[in-house]
Amino acid sequence: MYPHQLAEVICAVHLSPYVQGTLEHRGGLMLVAPPGALKSTLAEVTMQYPDALLLTDVNVKMLADLRDSLTGGSITTLVFNEFAKLYERNPQTATNIEGSLRALVSEGFAGASFQDHRVNRRKAYATVVGAMPPNVVETQFKRWEDSGFNRRFLWATYGIKGAYILDEAASQLQRLDLSVKDVPRVPPLGQTIPFVLTPAERMRVRRYVAQQPGGSHTQQIQLLTRVWCVLKWWHRERGTPERCEETIVEFVESLTHGGTDLILTKPEGSNGKSVAKTKRK
Repeated sequence: MYPHQLAEVICAVHLSPYVQGTLEHRGGLMLVAPPGALKSTLAEVTMQYPDALLLTDVNVKMLADLRDSLTGGSITTLVFNEFAKLYERNPQTATNIEGSLRALVSEGFAGASFQDHRVNRRKAYATVVGAMPPNVVETQFKRWEDSGFNRRFLWATYGIKGAYILDEAASQLQRLDLSVKDVPRVPPLGQTIPFVLTPAERMRVRRYVAQQPGGSHTQQIQLLTRVWCVLKWWHRERGTPERCEETIVEFVESLTHGGTDLILTKPEGSNGKSVAKTKRK
C-alpha cells in the first residue's frame, strides 16, 4: 500500500457520513504502526477539511464543550494524532474518555456524567481517526474487547517498507514529501454520496473485515461500505474508476492479522530528494 492510497482512505472515512443511508453510527479508523511510520502525518491529512478537528490531548469536559459544535455540524471528525497520550494519565480518566468516544461513534453522546441529564439535549455524533503504536493495542486489547471499543473501529495495521528513505531525507535535512493535494472533495451543498456497491462488493466487504477484532463486525462493515462508496464516487468523477479498486484491494490487507507494508519509493530523477510515490498502472 502506498501513502497516497492510505491518505485517500482516511479522507473517505472523514466523508463517510455523506453516503446515503439511514444509520447514524459513524465509527472510525485507527492507524496502528511502529514509531516513525508516518501514522500521525497521514492522520493529519484530514486537516484539509474545515470540519475536522485535531486533538493532541482531550478530557471529558473538552468533549462535552464540543457537543454543540458536533451537533451543529461545524465539526464532524475528531483526529487523534497521538492516541497513546490518553493513557498517560489516571486510568479512570482514560476509561471515561473512551466511554465518551464509544458513544460519539455509535449510539450518540448526550452529555457527560457531571452534566444534568434532565436537560433536553440532541445527541452528538463524530467520526474518529486515531494513530497509535502497537504496544498500546497490546496493553489495552482485552479491555477494549470487553467494553466494545474494538468493534466500533477499523484497525489498520502496517509497517514501513523502504524506511531507509526516511533516514536519507533526514540526513539531508529534507522533509519527506507526503503532501496529498488531490483529496476527495466534500459534496456540493445539499447533496449526498450515492450508495453504489453491488451485491458482490457487499459480500467482499464482509470478508474484508472478518479478521478485525471486536467479535461483531456490524459497525466495521458499515464504515468500510461507506468508505468504498466515497472512493467509487470520487474516482468516477475524476475518470479513474480503476484507481478505486486498487486502493481498496491494497488497503484491506491492513485489516488482516498480519497487516501490510506502507511502501516508500524514490523515483528516478528525484536528484537525491526522497519522495513518496503512488502506485500507477
